[in-house]
Amino acid sequence: MKFSYFSHVWAKPGMTPHDRYEQLWRELELCDQVGFDHAFCVEHHFRPDESWMSSPSLFTTGGGVRTKYLRIGPMGYIPALYDPLRLVEEIAIIDQMLGGRMELGLVPGVNPAYFEPFGGGHENRKSPTMEFVSYLKTAFCEEQPFSFDGINFKTKNANLSVLPKQTPHPPLWMQSRDPETLEFCSKMGINTGYFLVFLIN
Repeated sequence: MKFSYFSHVWAKPGMTPHDRYEQLWRELELCDQVGFDHAFCVEHHFRPDESWMSSPSLFTTGGGVRTKYLRIGPMGYIPALYDPLRLVEEIAIIDQMLGGRMELGLVPGVNPAYFEPFGGGHENRKSPTMEFVSYLKTAFCEEQPFSFDGINFKTKNANLSVLPKQTPHPPLWMQSRDPETLEFCSKMGINTGYFLVFLIN
Protein backbone atom coordinates (compact mmCIF):
# COMPACT_ATOMS: atom_id res chain seq x y z
CA MET A 1 0.00 0.00 0.00
CA LYS A 2 1.24 3.46 -0.94
CA PHE A 3 0.53 6.62 1.05
CA SER A 4 0.26 9.90 -0.78
CA TYR A 5 -0.28 13.53 0.04
CA PHE A 6 -2.66 15.36 -2.29
CA SER A 7 -3.71 19.00 -2.14
CA HIS A 8 -5.72 21.61 -3.98
CA VAL A 9 -3.87 24.22 -1.91
CA TRP A 10 -7.22 25.74 -1.04
CA ALA A 11 -7.48 29.34 0.08
CA LYS A 12 -7.96 29.69 3.83
CA PRO A 13 -9.63 32.57 5.68
CA GLY A 14 -7.11 34.97 7.18
CA MET A 15 -4.15 33.52 5.27
CA THR A 16 -2.25 35.28 2.51
CA PRO A 17 -0.97 33.18 -0.42
CA HIS A 18 2.52 33.41 1.09
CA ASP A 19 1.26 32.09 4.44
CA ARG A 20 -0.58 29.28 2.67
CA TYR A 21 2.47 28.22 0.68
CA GLU A 22 4.61 28.22 3.82
CA GLN A 23 2.05 25.92 5.42
CA LEU A 24 2.16 23.73 2.32
CA TRP A 25 5.94 23.30 2.60
CA ARG A 26 5.64 22.36 6.29
CA GLU A 27 3.04 19.73 5.37
CA LEU A 28 5.33 18.23 2.73
CA GLU A 29 8.28 18.19 5.12
CA LEU A 30 6.17 16.31 7.68
CA CYS A 31 5.01 13.80 5.03
CA ASP A 32 8.65 13.23 4.11
CA GLN A 33 9.63 12.65 7.74
CA VAL A 34 6.86 10.14 8.49
CA GLY A 35 7.44 8.09 5.34
CA PHE A 36 4.78 9.05 2.80
CA ASP A 37 5.55 7.78 -0.70
CA HIS A 38 4.27 10.60 -2.91
CA ALA A 39 3.03 14.18 -2.92
CA PHE A 40 0.73 15.49 -5.64
CA CYS A 41 -1.14 18.69 -6.42
CA VAL A 42 -3.81 19.81 -8.87
CA GLU A 43 -3.48 22.38 -11.63
CA HIS A 44 -6.37 24.81 -11.25
CA HIS A 45 -6.81 28.28 -12.70
CA PHE A 46 -8.91 31.39 -12.05
CA ARG A 47 -10.60 30.12 -8.87
CA PRO A 48 -9.34 32.23 -5.95
CA ASP A 49 -12.07 30.74 -3.76
CA GLU A 50 -11.07 27.16 -4.53
CA SER A 51 -7.36 26.79 -5.32
CA TRP A 52 -4.13 28.76 -5.19
CA MET A 53 -2.14 26.28 -7.27
CA SER A 54 -1.92 27.12 -10.96
CA SER A 55 1.65 25.86 -11.47
CA PRO A 56 2.45 22.21 -10.72
CA SER A 57 6.03 22.86 -11.80
CA LEU A 58 6.50 25.30 -8.93
CA PHE A 59 4.82 22.93 -6.48
CA THR A 60 7.08 20.08 -7.57
CA THR A 61 10.28 22.12 -7.50
CA GLY A 62 9.50 23.90 -4.24
CA GLY A 63 8.47 20.68 -2.54
CA GLY A 64 11.44 18.82 -3.92
CA VAL A 65 14.04 21.15 -2.44
CA ARG A 66 12.42 20.82 0.99
CA THR A 67 12.26 17.01 1.06
CA LYS A 68 14.62 14.08 0.63
CA TYR A 69 12.54 11.02 -0.13
CA LEU A 70 9.07 11.99 -1.37
CA ARG A 71 8.31 11.41 -5.02
CA ILE A 72 6.58 14.61 -6.10
CA GLY A 73 4.62 15.78 -9.10
CA PRO A 74 1.46 17.15 -10.67
CA MET A 75 -1.79 15.27 -10.79
CA GLY A 76 -1.68 16.66 -13.24
CA TYR A 77 -0.51 19.00 -15.93
CA ILE A 78 -3.17 20.09 -18.45
CA PRO A 79 -1.25 19.68 -21.77
CA ALA A 80 -3.84 21.58 -23.80
CA LEU A 81 -2.84 24.76 -21.92
CA TYR A 82 0.90 24.48 -22.65
CA ASP A 83 3.38 24.79 -25.44
CA PRO A 84 4.51 21.13 -25.50
CA LEU A 85 8.18 21.91 -26.13
CA ARG A 86 8.33 24.27 -23.18
CA LEU A 87 6.62 21.69 -20.99
CA VAL A 88 9.02 18.84 -21.80
CA GLU A 89 11.94 21.17 -21.08
CA GLU A 90 10.48 21.95 -17.64
CA ILE A 91 9.79 18.30 -16.88
CA ALA A 92 13.34 17.29 -17.71
CA ILE A 93 14.89 20.03 -15.59
CA ILE A 94 12.60 19.38 -12.63
CA ASP A 95 13.40 15.67 -12.65
CA GLN A 96 17.12 16.49 -12.66
CA MET A 97 16.68 19.01 -9.82
CA LEU A 98 14.85 16.38 -7.74
CA GLY A 99 17.42 13.69 -8.43
CA GLY A 100 14.88 11.52 -10.26
CA ARG A 101 12.00 11.87 -7.77
CA MET A 102 9.41 13.31 -10.14
CA GLU A 103 6.06 11.62 -10.84
CA LEU A 104 4.27 12.97 -13.92
CA GLY A 105 0.49 13.19 -14.02
CA LEU A 106 -1.46 14.39 -17.05
CA VAL A 107 -5.13 15.39 -17.11
CA PRO A 108 -7.43 16.88 -19.77
CA GLY A 109 -8.85 19.53 -17.41
CA VAL A 110 -12.31 19.37 -15.87
CA ASN A 111 -13.40 23.00 -15.84
CA PRO A 112 -14.21 24.98 -19.03
CA ALA A 113 -13.35 28.18 -17.12
CA TYR A 114 -9.67 27.21 -17.21
CA PHE A 115 -9.56 27.28 -21.01
CA GLU A 116 -11.31 30.43 -22.23
CA PRO A 117 -8.78 32.98 -20.86
CA PHE A 118 -5.99 30.98 -22.49
CA GLY A 119 -7.85 30.96 -25.80
CA GLY A 120 -8.25 27.17 -25.78
CA GLY A 121 -11.22 24.91 -26.36
CA HIS A 122 -12.44 22.76 -23.49
CA GLU A 123 -14.43 20.50 -25.80
CA ASN A 124 -11.26 19.32 -27.59
CA ARG A 125 -9.06 18.88 -24.52
CA LYS A 126 -8.77 15.08 -24.65
CA SER A 127 -6.85 14.84 -27.94
CA PRO A 128 -3.85 17.00 -26.92
CA THR A 129 -3.68 15.21 -23.57
CA MET A 130 -3.23 11.84 -25.23
CA GLU A 131 -1.01 13.16 -28.01
CA PHE A 132 1.32 14.74 -25.46
CA VAL A 133 2.27 11.26 -24.27
CA SER A 134 3.70 10.46 -27.72
CA TYR A 135 5.26 13.90 -27.90
CA LEU A 136 7.00 13.41 -24.56
CA LYS A 137 8.27 9.94 -25.47
CA THR A 138 9.64 11.32 -28.75
CA ALA A 139 11.21 14.36 -27.10
CA PHE A 140 13.05 12.28 -24.50
CA CYS A 141 14.73 9.94 -26.95
CA GLU A 142 18.49 9.65 -26.58
CA GLU A 143 19.18 10.94 -30.09
CA GLN A 144 18.73 14.69 -30.40
CA PRO A 145 17.48 16.79 -32.10
CA PHE A 146 13.93 15.45 -32.30
CA SER A 147 10.96 16.29 -34.51
CA PHE A 148 7.26 15.63 -34.03
CA ASP A 149 4.40 16.00 -36.51
CA GLY A 150 1.06 15.43 -34.80
CA ILE A 151 -2.50 16.66 -34.96
CA ASN A 152 -2.15 19.11 -32.08
CA PHE A 153 1.61 19.55 -31.72
CA LYS A 154 4.36 20.09 -34.29
CA THR A 155 8.07 20.56 -33.57
CA LYS A 156 11.00 20.50 -35.97
CA ASN A 157 14.63 19.87 -35.05
CA ALA A 158 14.53 20.73 -31.34
CA ASN A 159 17.68 19.85 -29.43
CA LEU A 160 16.91 19.50 -25.70
CA SER A 161 19.78 20.67 -23.50
CA VAL A 162 18.63 18.50 -20.58
CA LEU A 163 16.95 15.10 -20.49
CA PRO A 164 15.22 13.65 -17.40
CA LYS A 165 17.32 11.85 -14.81
CA GLN A 166 14.86 8.94 -14.97
CA THR A 167 15.05 7.14 -18.28
CA PRO A 168 13.30 7.43 -20.55
CA HIS A 169 11.10 9.77 -18.46
CA PRO A 170 9.37 10.07 -15.06
CA PRO A 171 6.54 7.59 -14.37
CA LEU A 172 3.34 8.68 -16.11
CA TRP A 173 -0.11 8.89 -14.52
CA MET A 174 -3.62 9.56 -15.82
CA GLN A 175 -6.51 9.42 -13.39
CA SER A 176 -9.63 8.44 -15.32
CA ARG A 177 -12.75 6.29 -15.31
CA ASP A 178 -13.27 6.68 -19.05
CA PRO A 179 -12.95 3.26 -20.79
CA GLU A 180 -11.24 4.75 -23.86
CA THR A 181 -8.68 6.55 -21.72
CA LEU A 182 -8.05 3.47 -19.58
CA GLU A 183 -7.44 1.40 -22.72
CA PHE A 184 -5.03 4.07 -23.96
CA CYS A 185 -3.18 4.04 -20.64
CA SER A 186 -2.88 0.26 -20.79
CA LYS A 187 -1.35 0.40 -24.27
CA MET A 188 1.05 3.23 -23.37
CA GLY A 189 2.20 1.91 -19.99
CA ILE A 190 0.61 4.73 -17.99
CA ASN A 191 -0.33 4.26 -14.34
CA THR A 192 -4.03 4.60 -13.61
CA GLY A 193 -4.42 3.06 -10.14
CA TYR A 194 -5.46 5.05 -7.11
CA PHE A 195 -3.46 5.54 -3.95
CA LEU A 196 -4.85 5.73 -0.49
CA VAL A 197 -4.86 9.51 -0.50
CA PHE A 198 -4.68 11.82 2.49
CA LEU A 199 -6.17 15.16 1.57
CA ILE A 200 -4.45 17.74 3.74
CA ASN A 201 -5.74 21.30 3.61
